[in-house]
Amino acid sequence: MKAFIFPRYLFFFCLWLGVLAFAQEPVSIGGKVTDAKGLSIPGATVRVSTGEQSKPVETLTDLDGSFTFQGLPAGVYQLTVEIAGFLKATKDTVATSADASRNLTIKLESLPRPPRPNVPRPAAEQQAQDTPTFQAADVTDLPGLNQFQQDLAQGGGDAATP
Repeated sequence: MKAFIFPRYLFFFCLWLGVLAFAQEPVSIGGKVTDAKGLSIPGATVRVSTGEQSKPVETLTDLDGSFTFQGLPAGVYQLTVEIAGFLKATKDTVATSADASRNLTIKLESLPRPPRPNVPRPAAEQQAQDTPTFQAADVTDLPGLNQFQQDLAQGGGDAATP
């Protein structure tokens, strides 16, 4: 009869462990996506997955760069963040029922700028450089300018009289 009692305890112990495994409260993973300067990045795609074979769940960051995944089972997750103009970021995180919500900050690095190609300047820019410029001495030596200045000093000249 003692041999029959041990398997019964073992069965209830395994059943109790199974109930505990399914009774874990769901967890949430959230956080904020920023650039290298700490400015929030709205509209970034954030994906969370448990491995290579599971289908990822995704969301977009809000206007303040924040995101939240709620109701996830406890486990190890991989977060991936993508948006145009920035390098893709990947972060592994563990979410357990002991810390029911994880708050992460993910900083994205901007893509390196490509080198500027050596493009010939447009014709309008070239013309602007070829346009002659005048110095003050060039203008004061104009013929008739001295006569005009004298007429103004004497009271206005022919155009001012009725």
